[in-house]
Amino acid sequence: MVTCTEDPNAKNLGYAGVSATGGDSAWRMELPAFAEELKFQTNGATRVVTFSLKARAAITMAGHKGDAVTWADGGGWVTSSPYGAVPFVEQYAKAHPIKEDYGKTWTLSLPKQLLLVRRKGQGRRSA
Repeated sequence: MVTCTEDPNAKNLGYAGVSATGGDSAWRMELPAFAEELKFQTNGATRVVTFSLKARAAITMAGHKGDAVTWADGGGWVTSSPYGAVPFVEQYAKAHPIKEDYGKTWTLSLPKQLLLVRRKGQGRRSA
């Protein structure tokens, strides 16, 4: 099996000392991603930064020319050689290790009454 981002010529790079394996890139993408087109239309003024839990999401959002393409893997943040590691992500990865959040349960930060949307059931809209 081959994933849509697997690239035999790329090498994944871990941030903050994380060990990374394999290689991922937009090598298999035949058309530009929306972000790439936006960067082209603005003569490079747009900065493309993606963070995701999976390589395929981060890479397909950024396309071939992402400035910082990052995903979670191996207990930390990872990128790959076609994009290169960037200093601000390295700083973020060191300051906010993913492993600190493993096993935590997400809870609301505000009371339910203050939420803008209250869902009564799946597939139904609140009146």
